[in-house]
Amino acid sequence: MFDFLLNYFVSPAYLLLLFLLIIITVILFSSNKTVGLTRFFIGLLLILSLAQPYSPVNLFGGGSSGLGILEDNSSSYNVFGPSVGQINYNLLKSKGSVDYSNFGSELVSDVGDAVIESMMDGKNVLLLSDGNINFGEELSKVKEFAVIENLSISTIKRDVVEEDYSVSIIGPDKIGPNTEATFTVQVSGTSGRERMVELEVDGNVVLTGDAGELEYVAKFGDGYHRMTAKLLDDDFFNENNIYHKSVKVVEKPKILLYGDVGTPLHRSLSKLYTVDVGTPFNLDRYHTVIVDDKDASSLAERVGDLEDYVEDGNGLVVVGGRNSFDHGMYSGSGIEDLLPVKVSGTEKKEGNVNVIILIDISTSTSSSYGTSTAADVAKGLAISTVDNIADENNLGVVAFNTEGITVEDLGLLGDKDRDKIKGVISSLNSVGATNVGAGIYHSVELLKKESGGKNIILISDGQTQGDWRAAREVAINEGIKIYSVAVGTDANEDLLKGIACVPEANCKIGENPYVGGEFYLGTQSHQLSFVFGDPEGSTGSSSNTKIYGAKHFITEGLILGAEVFGTNQVLPKSSAQLLITTGDGEPVLTVWRRGLGRVAVLSTDNGNSWGGGLYKGVDSRVISRTVNWAAGDPERKKDYFFSIYNPRVKEEAEMVIRGNDIPAIEDVKFSRKSDGTYIATIMPSNVGFFTFGDDEYSVNYNSEYSNVGWNNELEELVRTSGGHVFESTEDILDVLEFLKEKKNITLVEKELFIWPLLSLAMIIFILDVWFRTVSERKNI
Repeated sequence: MFDFLLNYFVSPAYLLLLFLLIIITVILFSSNKTVGLTRFFIGLLLILSLAQPYSPVNLFGGGSSGLGILEDNSSSYNVFGPSVGQINYNLLKSKGSVDYSNFGSELVSDVGDAVIESMMDGKNVLLLSDGNINFGEELSKVKEFAVIENLSISTIKRDVVEEDYSVSIIGPDKIGPNTEATFTVQVSGTSGRERMVELEVDGNVVLTGDAGELEYVAKFGDGYHRMTAKLLDDDFFNENNIYHKSVKVVEKPKILLYGDVGTPLHRSLSKLYTVDVGTPFNLDRYHTVIVDDKDASSLAERVGDLEDYVEDGNGLVVVGGRNSFDHGMYSGSGIEDLLPVKVSGTEKKEGNVNVIILIDISTSTSSSYGTSTAADVAKGLAISTVDNIADENNLGVVAFNTEGITVEDLGLLGDKDRDKIKGVISSLNSVGATNVGAGIYHSVELLKKESGGKNIILISDGQTQGDWRAAREVAINEGIKIYSVAVGTDANEDLLKGIACVPEANCKIGENPYVGGEFYLGTQSHQLSFVFGDPEGSTGSSSNTKIYGAKHFITEGLILGAEVFGTNQVLPKSSAQLLITTGDGEPVLTVWRRGLGRVAVLSTDNGNSWGGGLYKGVDSRVISRTVNWAAGDPERKKDYFFSIYNPRVKEEAEMVIRGNDIPAIEDVKFSRKSDGTYIATIMPSNVGFFTFGDDEYSVNYNSEYSNVGWNNELEELVRTSGGHVFESTEDILDVLEFLKEKKNITLVEKELFIWPLLSLAMIIFILDVWFRTVSERKNI
């Protein structure tokens, strides 16, 4: 009976007062029927008001039904044939609200920018593009924006009309003398079909064959060497059929390995670098220090020296194993502070893990934030978090302003309807003041009776009243970790870091230091999936590695297939870049910049037990690239060096020089950096090999021609946004029907009826007083 009343009253317990009202009414009715009757109705209305009756109201949400057709004008999309956007627009415009525009140009594929701009107008998008981007925002940013704006992206997967392939050479620009180096000739294009390719080195053809991917292993003498790869078959674009690479032989970089000899890691390093094995002393002579499977105590006295060494512009690579990270007491230590990861020994594990998403819906979050409000961003991030949490976790949702409100009861996510949860979150309105502590207390009440891991994900601007520290302490004493996500241009990041008890917050419980969850900016909240998620749902003793961040020096153009048999339990910090994971989402390679230097964490081992696949064949390029990135330019410790990374026609490239004087080059302006180098930006106009004094560099075709054909990441974006990939054979009119179905999501809200009851009670009281006054006057 009580549960039934909950469907119509917020506080049905007050209805128990009806029994008292009946007794009072009987007493009054025996002496004066009129007074008894009016007092009964007034009392009834007041009791009903206290019980807060409401009416369930069906609202329709899920986004606009308007549609914007966006068509790609870039060169790479021409392999799919003539433009079809205007034709589709003519078919659709009579059926609903439809706009058409095109974007991009001959050498610019700014797909991300175009989609975001269209969604800013509140329209769903039908994207006619291959999804390849060489300018502006990446598809990951588009995904975040689509979630925040609650809009969908659909696309038509067209058939390729013209075949085209691009060729490139992947390998180091600088190598040691008589050092065996591996170069890979890669061919990619509109299909997986191999193409005939030729590799020429210093004017001599050294390799010919059908490629997807061909390897060339060689040693070079002193000086510069020219490599040119050519596609021998005709295809649609001629521009991307030749690739140039200039390779310079330089003195081997010096590496200090603090670890064991004879391991696969040590053997890999010895082939490419001058390697000293020992403890971290006299570091300035080394380009990079590599720490292999050491516990925190063995590094405690060296942390200060390593920190100064890195911040001065040098590199540090820390490799995991059975003695480091979660096995080596890194949590809360000095070495952990230097690294782009934190130890995660308890957060992500099999079994009963409980997660409360705590959303700030106070008025302060209604301020503008980009094209939306902070509240919209908070709800969008909460919705994205629901998508990223694994089915085997228990999930609940709480909203708060001055008090906490249960939006979704805590329960196994695999038994819940994710779309329904996301729909309810999207319907939340911003109202009232802010009390973060009240939201934490409410969440604690839901969690404290549960067994297993207990976690709160707080999404807020941190603008709060009241005592949040006491609430945080209650949460900690209950074994609850808080992860905070900042939204809004005026977010109180220091407060949110304090709530999460991150190391830099110097959080203490009594006199004891305590490290809690993690703090993220809104754009980094996807990293929560590595705490509570299971992206691929894979299990087992081994896992294939996969590239997570492809736009980095280490992973660009990298093809990876190595298996790992174990990882340390670490989580990327908020400002870190996660580059490689296992198939089930565990971090393998994480990097960040620290001062002028670079730090990388390889959270599998040196190849003795877990990570052997990363030290074999082409997969070993992960190791060499990681060390090369950390070390920087091999010549950077010399008085003079010249460097320019991957220049392309009609694209800006960065030229870096170290020398005693500012270089004098016509139309090129250099500026001095704090590390003593000079830097300038150039824009090449032709491909080929070019000289700069005694130095040489190569320029290649524009990046617009690097990736041709269908980008499979576009399908993932469409799926995530709730859109649809239409095959070219499908009826285009189904697009609008699909959008109408997406729009009609029924949400339930509570519309309270309190003031009408109070007003009616007041009217009855006033009329009663008026009638009795008139009656008394007549009797006088």
